[in-house]
Amino acid sequence: MSVKRIITLSLAMLICCLGTAGATTVYEADVCVYGGTASGVTAGLAAARRGQSVIIVEPFRHLGGMHGGGIRIQQDCLYLKDIGGLARELHDADYALPGGGGANQWQARLMIRKKVEDAGIRFFTQYRLDSKEDVVKDGVTIGMIHLNHAPIMEEGVPAPKPTKRKAFSVKAKVFIDASYEGDLMAFSGCDYTIGREAKSKYNESLGGQRGLKYFDVDPYVAEGDPSSGLLPMISTEPYEPNAASRYSLAYNFRMQGMRDRKSGQTEGTPLKPLGRKIDRERYELVIRGLKKDSGKDVIGWPAWNYLRKTMVSSGPPGRQADYPDGDWALRSAVWRDWIDHVKTMNILRGIKAPVLREGWYPDNGDFPDQLYIRIGRRMIGEYVMTQHDLMHQTAIQDSIGLAYYAVDIYPPRLIAHEGKVASEGEVFMRVSPGPYQIPYRALTAKKDQCDNLLVSVCMSASHIAMSSIRMESSYVVMGEAAGIAASHAVKSDKNVHQLDVEAVLADMSKAGVVTEWDGTGYGPNSRRTWKPESIYWKLNPDDYKKSPIRLDPSWQNSESTGGGSDRTRVQAFSSVEDWNRKKPGYDWLFPHIDKNADGKISLEEHQAFQDYKKANPAWRKTLPKKPPR
Repeated sequence: MSVKRIITLSLAMLICCLGTAGATTVYEADVCVYGGTASGVTAGLAAARRGQSVIIVEPFRHLGGMHGGGIRIQQDCLYLKDIGGLARELHDADYALPGGGGANQWQARLMIRKKVEDAGIRFFTQYRLDSKEDVVKDGVTIGMIHLNHAPIMEEGVPAPKPTKRKAFSVKAKVFIDASYEGDLMAFSGCDYTIGREAKSKYNESLGGQRGLKYFDVDPYVAEGDPSSGLLPMISTEPYEPNAASRYSLAYNFRMQGMRDRKSGQTEGTPLKPLGRKIDRERYELVIRGLKKDSGKDVIGWPAWNYLRKTMVSSGPPGRQADYPDGDWALRSAVWRDWIDHVKTMNILRGIKAPVLREGWYPDNGDFPDQLYIRIGRRMIGEYVMTQHDLMHQTAIQDSIGLAYYAVDIYPPRLIAHEGKVASEGEVFMRVSPGPYQIPYRALTAKKDQCDNLLVSVCMSASHIAMSSIRMESSYVVMGEAAGIAASHAVKSDKNVHQLDVEAVLADMSKAGVVTEWDGTGYGPNSRRTWKPESIYWKLNPDDYKKSPIRLDPSWQNSESTGGGSDRTRVQAFSSVEDWNRKKPGYDWLFPHIDKNADGKISLEEHQAFQDYKKANPAWRKTLPKKPPR
């Protein structure tokens, strides 16, 4: 794994090269957001609300990215009480969708599109950057980007080549890269990386190659004969504990609702067939695994997500390594491989009439139209976030918001080890006792590389740090920060490195953004489903003696039970209106839960009510509709 940097054309060189080329339509804006993910939409909204003109350019068919592409903004959000501002507004809008957490993906897409339309923001879909020549710089400043029209193909696959190059251009004072791929950042000449760093790179205890899980399946073409070579799904990259690797964590489509339609049933959208014979040579490993399988211990299919403890699940092992730094032709091939993998796995598992949940992706045959690119490129900017930041081992003075999740690495690859197949690199470890800070500098490129670019998705972080940061909740937090900072840069006529960061943070505070965790609210009640072996501060208490966070007394002597049966989301509610938005039809219940009658429901009050429900299964009948005060 090496640091990447793409050198871009200077403005003068481009003018010389264009010469007599035909004129291209040029749009101008204060802020241009490349990548209409939820993060990009949040960035655009934040800048527009501060009076800036905004253009959003999205390479795919819809705004929202994974929000509406298989998951939602609220997915795996464990720290709602510490999210404020516009990011909280979007979380609330997501929770308020009909059906709550079960609302369909199309509703989520429509919600976020309406936010953009209501704000009067101009946006373009199915336009993209293809190479460094599409980014025009004057020194370290991006002046213009050229967008190529590349209509998405059947089943949501990105086109290998655009149908029209330089369909239009955008000039802006500040650019924001909110894409999952990080193309604007990379094509602007910024340093970046892919894959996993060695453990020694940032002295991260979880870094590098690690964590083998063995399967009793022979990895060789001729079973028992290493000289015959490895089966196609087995990585040839040498296994070296703690060393760097080109393989990042696995991708997949979120296949909610896919099932085998039984005889006589009519509901569901039929999955388009593979259209050819399966590649048995390529899938020999799966065929062998199925002979060993007694359920889903070896072959994790069918599955709506990636079953991390299995040998092969919802994606071709290791194929994701080709996507982040690939051109669009390679990405298109990778995307197609993933779709074909789903269909091949259905055939091998004997699913004869697979159908998809109707109405979730109506313009894509109801097949998910967004591959879950968990991690793409990662910028190496002014500040690189690492495991130490997640563990509260650093002092951050320019926090623009918080993130909070485990270090969550789906198995990056399969290897041959000791004559067996082994998955390598899988991690699920809770290293953060509470929300950690994201510095503004982690959104900025190095000063000598680009001075008017902010990056809110492929931001500056190690693989370990990014494996926790990578949640949509965190992306919208960073998107809002990027939009606010961009607005300040435009108004002050300064580049993103010259900004008065204190003024930016004051603006964020005024907007309700939470930039610091107070050490409370994440005690034992919120950890009842956590497994003891995944709690890093219990396994390595000495590593937390440096922590500047003073934990709430509720942390003392708190143990996780490891019980996985409690799936209730414990939430805080800021007001009765907040409750009514998220719990329509249960307005009568609010005063029962709000024990101290302060007009809010704390995490502790909500947890107490969950406990009450468990002890009183008939609570709906026994609780009076009008509780006494």
